[in-house]
Amino acid sequence: MDKTWESKMIYAIMIIFSVISGCLVPYAEKKKKKSKSTIYMKNIKRNGMISISLLFPLLVSSLRYGLGTDYSYTYIPQFNSIARGDRGYYEIGFYLLNKIVSFFTNDGQWIIVICSILFVGIVYRQIYRESKVYALSILLLYLTFAYFVSLNNVRQSLASAFLLLAMECLCEGGKLAFIVWVLLSASMHQVSLIFLLLFFADRIMLSAVTYLIVSIVAFGVMQIIGGRIVQLFARYIPRLQLYFQAQELSAYTGNTIGRYYILMQFLILILFVYIEKKNNKVFQSITGKDQIEWNITLMSQCALLCVCALDGIVPAAYRVVRIFSFAQFILIPNAIRKYVNNKKERMLLYMASIILFGVLFIFYVLNGAEQVFPYRSIFRKY
Repeated sequence: MDKTWESKMIYAIMIIFSVISGCLVPYAEKKKKKSKSTIYMKNIKRNGMISISLLFPLLVSSLRYGLGTDYSYTYIPQFNSIARGDRGYYEIGFYLLNKIVSFFTNDGQWIIVICSILFVGIVYRQIYRESKVYALSILLLYLTFAYFVSLNNVRQSLASAFLLLAMECLCEGGKLAFIVWVLLSASMHQVSLIFLLLFFADRIMLSAVTYLIVSIVAFGVMQIIGGRIVQLFARYIPRLQLYFQAQELSAYTGNTIGRYYILMQFLILILFVYIEKKNNKVFQSITGKDQIEWNITLMSQCALLCVCALDGIVPAAYRVVRIFSFAQFILIPNAIRKYVNNKKERMLLYMASIILFGVLFIFYVLNGAEQVFPYRSIFRKY
């Protein structure tokens, strides 16, 4: 069998088993007559299905070898350097994680394993705690390419996973815990600090239409004056200036976000406008955690579109976009499930989101995004 097709089959089997297991979890959660034995059996079934659903992505991530652009050029060399006593250039949190692992082993593969356990563990924990549609969230985790990005862009993906925990704390009113998780996330990748913009999600009560208008206006304005603003900031931010000066970073100063992606994100915000308008009475009465989550959903969508407007103006704009788009595999299913009461309409919107991200997924695969195709396991090393 051709190795490329073999690798695709590995990914396909992973996705199928994970999604099917996610479909079965709700059946294990169905309420039955309460007794110690039935509760015990229900927990065993539920935890068993959850374990199966995360086992395959965990194994695929942990056992990868030489996958992506950063495996051999960043993570393994930097681990070896830190193990020898060098400081490296990582943020403090990721540096310490490498340092701790290096106390126990000199094999750089173990930093990949530990990061895989943390990423997959946190992501699946949040899916089964926060998502209202497990299977769809799991499927979108793959179709949004969030999982596949984690096979290459380890630091930022791990940082994004921590932001899921920050988001949960914010929804529950734990602002101090939110700040702590964001700072921990930033210690893995400093771009996470921009997530602090959501701190006032419990106070800013704007409609989806307002966010759409802000996104459109910001998009137009940034196209006109964005370049001048960036050049002004670059004078005072050495790291930003480096992108314009270093030849090896020149690729990041061009367009890094596709037009289809930007159009798709506008369509998602329009979807939120539709949901809010169609169920206006529901939104007038929501409070507490649901209100904050909805505000986060809208603020994140507006923020990522504003950043998309800076594509080709701000170097590596896609990195900031990923901070705000990462949680979509939870937020989009929740928005549809919570606020669309008609079952047929709900299913149509589920299918629409699958198709939108499915097209994006196919585009990414065909263009070799993140260089994670074909899959290569550690067993190829020997």
